[in-house]
Order: sequence, then C-alpha cells, then structure tokens
Amino acid sequence: MIESTEPKLKGYFGAALIACGIAWIWDFVSSLYFAGQIALNLTIISSLVYLEAGFLGAFVLARKLPENHMIIGLRAGFGAFLVNLAFRLILFELAEALWGVIIYLISFTIGGMLGGLLAKKIHVGK
Repeated sequence: MIESTEPKLKGYFGAALIACGIAWIWDFVSSLYFAGQIALNLTIISSLVYLEAGFLGAFVLARKLPENHMIIGLRAGFGAFLVNLAFRLILFELAEALWGVIIYLISFTIGGMLGGLLAKKIHVGK
C-alpha cells in the first residue's frame, strides 16, 4: 500500500495557526502603537505582515514534502485566511471584521504560494 504524502487536516490547521498567530500578534501590537492610524493605511501596512505570515505557515508545512508544494502552500494560505476570518467574525462587529477582507485573502494566499515555492526550490536543491 502506498502511503499518501498529502498533509492531513491537522497539518493544514497547524500551518494556518502559525500564520494566524503571527497575524494576531501583529494586530495586537499595531493596535497599541498605531492607534491613531486610518483603518485603510493600517490595512495596507498589515497586508505585508499577513503575506509574511502566510509564507511562513505554508513553508513550515510544505518544506518536508516531496511534491505538490505550490498546491499545499495555496491550501495552507487559504486555510489561514479562513481561520483568521472566523476569528475576526467571532470577536469583532461585522463591519470591523470584514474590513480589508479582500486584502487579507490576497495576502494570505499569495504568501502561501510563495512559501510553497520556496519549499519547492529548497527541496529540489537536496
């Protein structure tokens, strides 16, 4: 019997929690130090942090796998977006929770794909 190299749900959830943990720490720190910022400016600044968080979560998941790094990275980034969205919908009012949802989606998924790409490049080098 051939064992699948595809990560299980708990692997994707772990990658999503790594990415969301970084994003949530950033949200906390930015709320302390950038309290006077306009929401759009802070969302644009935060998109870079979300991109990095998606990158790190996907890279941690995909780095040891032999194939499908980009797809796994994309799934991990999208999973991080969904976990972050659920967290925001639970804690904040609807208008505040949905502020910047497109930017967060783009940042997490592109970060996930870049994490998968780096994992692929490192794996090919071995």
